[in-house]
Amino acid sequence: MIEKIIFSALYNIIRLEGGLKLKQYKKKLSNAVYYQEQVLMKKIYRSRLSDFGRKYNFSNIKTVEDFRRTVPIHTHQDLKPYLDRIQKGDVAALFNPGEKIIMFALTSGTTADCKYIPVTRQFLKEYKRGSLLWGFQMAEDHPHITKHKILPIVSPYDETRTDQGCPCGSISGLIASTQKYLARLLYIIPYWVYAIPDQEVKYYTLLRLAMAEPDIGLLTTANPSTLIKLARYADKYKEQIIKDIYDGTFCYPFELSLADRKKLKQCLIKNPRRANELDRLAMENDKLYPSLFWKNLQLIAAWKGGVLGHYIDELPQFYSDVPVRDLGLIASEGRMSIPNSDEGSCGLLDIESHFFEFIPEDQYGTDNPVVLLCHELEIGKNYYLILTNSAGYFRYDINDVIKVVDMHGQAPCISFLNKGKHISSLTGEKISEHQVVTAMKEAMRHCGVYIENFTVSPCWNKIPYYVILLEKSGKNEKIWLEELKKFFDLKLKEFNCEYCAKRDSLRLSAPKIVLIKKGTFDKIKNIKLKTSLGRAEQYKHIYLNPKVDYHKEFEIIDEF
Repeated sequence: MIEKIIFSALYNIIRLEGGLKLKQYKKKLSNAVYYQEQVLMKKIYRSRLSDFGRKYNFSNIKTVEDFRRTVPIHTHQDLKPYLDRIQKGDVAALFNPGEKIIMFALTSGTTADCKYIPVTRQFLKEYKRGSLLWGFQMAEDHPHITKHKILPIVSPYDETRTDQGCPCGSISGLIASTQKYLARLLYIIPYWVYAIPDQEVKYYTLLRLAMAEPDIGLLTTANPSTLIKLARYADKYKEQIIKDIYDGTFCYPFELSLADRKKLKQCLIKNPRRANELDRLAMENDKLYPSLFWKNLQLIAAWKGGVLGHYIDELPQFYSDVPVRDLGLIASEGRMSIPNSDEGSCGLLDIESHFFEFIPEDQYGTDNPVVLLCHELEIGKNYYLILTNSAGYFRYDINDVIKVVDMHGQAPCISFLNKGKHISSLTGEKISEHQVVTAMKEAMRHCGVYIENFTVSPCWNKIPYYVILLEKSGKNEKIWLEELKKFFDLKLKEFNCEYCAKRDSLRLSAPKIVLIKKGTFDKIKNIKLKTSLGRAEQYKHIYLNPKVDYHKEFEIIDEF
């Protein structure tokens, strides 16, 4: 009864507060140029006395035009000397004296180095604000969702610390750990579970607690591959989890730390009724996926854009027809879009958090590219995104390629396509990771198969071609693999006219399939996570590696 009263109160707060904030935000879209300038000027003011600000004469910047004329576009490597100083405690490198760094958001860099992104109070405020707008819109479209519990899956914000003791990790973990009391009542997993270092133990612990709760309405995580992993673990460990729920125990074969066991003990209760229900579902269906044991699940929130759509297509077999809403274009550098529908991955530009500029895709990499503001974009065109945020990144080339799907007033509705670095061109074809994944999805659908991971890479020969790296498995039969290769080539021609022209002119030969050992991609993932200090939930498999002859780095079992 108390929970129902709490849920009702939360729903009314969200409905009233959210409705007002959404209305204000959407009204500002019609005058986005004005609000973008206001956002930029505030960021410049907060860094005007920094070494970076002094170098670029921030005190004399009065307009957007002044800023763009004075400050060049920067890469991460350009900013790294300043960021390294901040990591050592010297905030004056990028901020006014006295600025407090709450944490460093960690994300994998383009090299083995990990990026340490300083999170200031203002940056965190803007990040939360954008997330709240996403939540308000979601609740408006799914009005009954707040009557149920929420299961977020995040990484910890304090995985490690700098020499000065500042926590480093996931900003989503910080947000989850600092939610207001009433909001935390809706969460079913205590924060400490996310900090369990061993991934298998973490997921078992999470499922041990989450499967005991039947009333979950929202499941949210960044990477949809996490959702597939969660579902498979639920089925893999169903017998032990059911027994633990029945007995009120935790008997996972690997040990939790003593501190975690003490915290876990407070969460465990006997629940024979729920255990019997789960056992019945498992017996009747010969499996136990979330679609069976979370009947009130109304929405899944995850990234849908770019290559991750490859996983979205597989969710129904584990979660039935539960709708999936894109989380928006979010990176450790900030939230950039706010989706306003379950359809697709398009989101409205978050004009109140960051200042945005855009380089047309065909201008990127030229000596003097055209750089546009949000109101100058065209529907249907692709752009590289240039970001100015409150983490000290000014005119930062984030290397994201977006597509403008629509315009709302002066602000675009954008969809993430791919990271710019995942472009390969042997003979001027410029194929993208997005095109490769879409072509493979079509090929898999045509052949009636599912391949979780693959990598396409270029190969030099008398006539160069592309290699499709696949792991060897019992399902790999030459007949359908030949058909998969043929159809992949056909669809890639359809999606990329330059690739089609190069193939037709025999400047590119037909792709080949190379089989490597099963488990190879998992090894690559584990090595990457260890060397970059990244997190499993944040890891993105590379479907297009532009490195020439990349496949020769592996032990090849077969090729054709």
